[in-house]
Amino acid sequence: MSLYLAALIPVLSAQEPLKSQTESQARKLLDDAKAKLLGIRSLTVDFESNHDPVRFFDKTAEIVLERPNKFAITDVSGAFVAERKLRAVSDGQKVTRMDEKNYIAYDKPVHAESFFLGQNFLVQFFFDSRPISFDPSDETWGRPVSVYDTNVSAYDRDVKMAYLGTRTLEDVAYEVVEIKYNTARQDTRQQVYIGPDKLVSQVDTYFDGILYSQKFRNYRIDPVLPPDTFKLVKADKMPLVDSDPVRMGASAPDFKLPNYANGGPELSMKELLKDKKGMMVCVLDGEKGLLLHNADVHLAQMRVLQELKDKFEKQGLVVVCIVGGPKITPDLTDEMKLNWMPDVTRFNYPIAVDVDIERGIQGSAFENLQLNGRNNLLLDKDGRVVYASQNFTDKVNQLALYQALAQIGFAVSAADLDSAAR
Repeated sequence: MSLYLAALIPVLSAQEPLKSQTESQARKLLDDAKAKLLGIRSLTVDFESNHDPVRFFDKTAEIVLERPNKFAITDVSGAFVAERKLRAVSDGQKVTRMDEKNYIAYDKPVHAESFFLGQNFLVQFFFDSRPISFDPSDETWGRPVSVYDTNVSAYDRDVKMAYLGTRTLEDVAYEVVEIKYNTARQDTRQQVYIGPDKLVSQVDTYFDGILYSQKFRNYRIDPVLPPDTFKLVKADKMPLVDSDPVRMGASAPDFKLPNYANGGPELSMKELLKDKKGMMVCVLDGEKGLLLHNADVHLAQMRVLQELKDKFEKQGLVVVCIVGGPKITPDLTDEMKLNWMPDVTRFNYPIAVDVDIERGIQGSAFENLQLNGRNNLLLDKDGRVVYASQNFTDKVNQLALYQALAQIGFAVSAADLDSAAR
């Protein structure tokens, strides 16, 4: 599977692909769209995201891209006078993302994986290509699940592509390619609309019954860009948190965070890892329960963490959970614990809250301890990342985890391996 397809956010609509269409047609359309972008030095395009793939386009943002590694995403509002608000920017040296409420900005160095950590499809698609090199020695170009499994498709083992034919939107006919990512527990699909000009005009993502549509219109190819196009402009008094997301094979940054249990001892990665064979770190979005109206949204994953602790603690594994996110500030932690998270008294592993109490803002652990968006990391005794996954309950990831545990000195039972391999 080509590199850029391996990293695509999983896929879209509930329709079954036409039987007469083939994967080779789909791959050619995507490759042609990639080739078109590779011939472009810079572009500006209007952007909208919503939950209705057939609604007429209504510009809400503007995206500017320039090779080798610069981009800016600016929200645009106002009916008569355009109001512009910078949302994310890369000046080629660092990537800065502002949250939607202008509460905080996260700043991180430019690495190849910076363009997979949460902008949008077009930004990823524009920069994700072998010929565009940021750091050829950076192992995350391959994005393996573990340093012991160099199969770059291990994380996306069940990806399929199909050509869905032609669809008409706003009186324009588009060729539609569907990419499916299926596991035993998930069915996610992404449909990519490619116009007669071979440019991507729409991407509809279907995941767990939710539809998310990104639309791109009015491409301006190779424009002359003003010198300040990629200048960081943030709201007054917006705090900025420096971060540098960990990479596969690299040492994870230390953290010292308040204990989820009020009055509990401060939790430090180095202290927790002392005299241990390894550490399993799980980073959870503390606001997700509020957004989904489900305080138990993380319950299944937290139960799996407890099972891991019970199985491997005596062999020297320490398990720790970190709860944080762009909206989780010290003043919201009590509300989060009470209404947005499950009852954690059933778990006996340490849980930390990623906040900076002294500054009254969010911390950096939430941003640092997610590899390409994968929020479950296994560290060896030296704090080096040897495994990473997002869907921790997925069988493929369980098997890769057991393999990684065995490689760093843990005895994994044949029953566990057999269960994960099914």
